[in-house]
Amino acid sequence: GVLLFHQAARELGVDLPGSYLIGDSMADVQAGLELKLRVVLVQTGLGEQTVARLDGDAQRVDTVRDVLEAARLIQADVRPRPTRHAWPWHRPPAHQRSRVDAQGGGRG
Repeated sequence: GVLLFHQAARELGVDLPGSYLIGDSMADVQAGLELKLRVVLVQTGLGEQTVARLDGDAQRVDTVRDVLEAARLIQADVRPRPTRHAWPWHRPPAHQRSRVDAQGGGRG
């Protein structure tokens, strides 16, 4: 279910919409779509079987060969992000950091 995603998002301060879910099962795909995440389906593990079962959801799922390709897809994604950071450990660009952070003395 998606309850653990919501709990983790609250505890870690993650904005779920606009975040990614990388998975290989139909349960992964369904959870990601329900949470309005960008779903990346890897064709390893259960991935090949899951691709065959996507039906109408195929257009809403990015399908890649493996986790490395998923990482490259995410890295190349240049869509605008929400004002809050998708992940709590994301460090904002230098021009958005305080002077202390820019000099390496702050958290991030």
